[in-house]
Amino acid sequence: MAYQERPVVGQPHPLELRGLLTFLIHARGGVTTIADLVDELDAAGVKTARPASQQISDSLRAEVSRGRVVRVARGRYRPGHIPRTTRQRIDARARRALIIGAQARSAEMVRDPQSVLGPTPTAAEVEQFNSLRLEDDLSHRKLSETQAAARRAFLIRLNRGC
Repeated sequence: MAYQERPVVGQPHPLELRGLLTFLIHARGGVTTIADLVDELDAAGVKTARPASQQISDSLRAEVSRGRVVRVARGRYRPGHIPRTTRQRIDARARRALIIGAQARSAEMVRDPQSVLGPTPTAAEVEQFNSLRLEDDLSHRKLSETQAAARRAFLIRLNRGC
């Protein structure tokens, strides 16, 4: 059956989801866990029909059989070989899935901004943020991805006044 574009309904087509997952694994470069991919999908606003970890492992099964992704261990994958033309198709599908996720996330934010941005930061959270910032400035080190994401989310909530 040929691939057909679907109207945007909040969930990407399974081929688009597969393309996005393959794109994310190749973009990260090294070994990627399913938990990392679940976090990436959540951050992009991409929804899945089933539990995300199950949907991801089922989607990657097809990519593993084609050699585009290599299964290292249970729940761990690394990039495989992708021909140039196939990579272009995968990138297009990944972009489409990201657009669908962004549209779903913006629609959700219009309906309920508190659920997307979270509650207004408390004084303790502001103090913790400032101490992390001072600690980071003093040590001249780069933040971990988790700390950077938490800082970005905090700043967004602070700027929006939610």
